[in-house]
Amino acid sequence: MEVAQWFLSIKPTIDISAKNEYAFRYACEKGHLEVAQWLQSLNPDKYYFTVEHGKITNWEVRVSLPIHPSETISLQEVPEEDRICVICQETQVEIQTNCSHKFCNECIQKWYNADRQSCPYCRQIITKCIYII
Repeated sequence: MEVAQWFLSIKPTIDISAKNEYAFRYACEKGHLEVAQWLQSLNPDKYYFTVEHGKITNWEVRVSLPIHPSETISLQEVPEEDRICVICQETQVEIQTNCSHKFCNECIQKWYNADRQSCPYCRQIITKCIYII
């Protein structure tokens, strides 16, 4: 870890999230608590884990959806049959992806944060989301 800290100090532009957050994922999978804590201190909104009895028990990388807040569509523009989230089938849709599929915010965030940055319906890479209001 000292080498990683030293390297980051001399090259602060290094991408610690390279290869799909490999460093954080590896540290958590192998139980390297000190490394995981250091990485989390660098990105507290992105890296999350819980510790029980000195061991990492649960962890995740939180990734933000690429939402364009200046663009929205009205719920009235959404056909009646597409107004309920296709994942949970309970909640009204709140987000539309670039491939025009619609989901509730909770379901699409869970999907996206589970290292699946594609549409859960068609598997197209999500490059843009807009709010449904």
